[in-house]
Amino acid sequence: MGNACCKASKEKDSPQTDNAPIESPSTTSPLFENLLPLTKTLPLIREADATREYTWDESTPLPGHKNTFRGTKSNDPACEVLVTKVVISTAFTQAQTIALAKMANFKPRVSDTTGARKTTQLDFALFHKDTLCLISRVNQGPTIPEAIAAAEEKYDEATALEWTADVAEGLEHLHKHGFVQACLDPRALRVTKVSDTCSAVQLPSFNLSSLVNQPCDAPDWAGALAPELLLGETCAPTAASDIWNLGVLLHILLVGEPPLNRDKEESKRIIQMPVSYTHLTLPTKRIV
Repeated sequence: MGNACCKASKEKDSPQTDNAPIESPSTTSPLFENLLPLTKTLPLIREADATREYTWDESTPLPGHKNTFRGTKSNDPACEVLVTKVVISTAFTQAQTIALAKMANFKPRVSDTTGARKTTQLDFALFHKDTLCLISRVNQGPTIPEAIAAAEEKYDEATALEWTADVAEGLEHLHKHGFVQACLDPRALRVTKVSDTCSAVQLPSFNLSSLVNQPCDAPDWAGALAPELLLGETCAPTAASDIWNLGVLLHILLVGEPPLNRDKEESKRIIQMPVSYTHLTLPTKRIV
């Protein structure tokens, strides 16, 4: 499943250390002074310029995300990673430091039967000057739309339910550990072939709302937004909005489009429309 450096397995839960890190000049920015104690207890958090170790194209963010990009190791282009780049203007607070430590200690959900990872794992958090980059290993494979197109007539409801179950397991694991995913764009979800008859879907990244004070990632079509986010009742995604997004994903897999319109204002009108229910009286006698 993918290249050796990125292969998901139960035995390989720790960050990749197969290649020695490229050292950066030790001139800690005042913005990240609170992270220095963490670098002594969590080796995956360190001061380094991520651009010297990884390559990514900021003109093409991960679908549904604003600051997460697909990249590769500079010294191993065959190994794919996700790079989430965060530029800050004020010093990292103690609360943000705790949130990052929590991410660093998170272990992904691994299938008991296939060994496939249901979620990504933070491999490294590299800070330099005013920039923090979160590096995560990623399963390789086609996106969900690409996998559906390749399957042609072999794609069916059973496959849609299998992929949705994978995502649901990943969400359950994230929620159990206090994280939300926030964006289930099918174009960002990769389908990994586990065997000739089995495939798996991995959640691509962490939501950063607990880490940085900036607008969170959101789907670029209104129909995928949870009602509370679409109507402005809250600005931060929650576990509840993840469940809404899971339902939207299932709708897309079965129907081919979100349940609501892409237009935000029209979607708002549909959500706010009064709904009346017609109660049917069932017959008391059995009708043959």
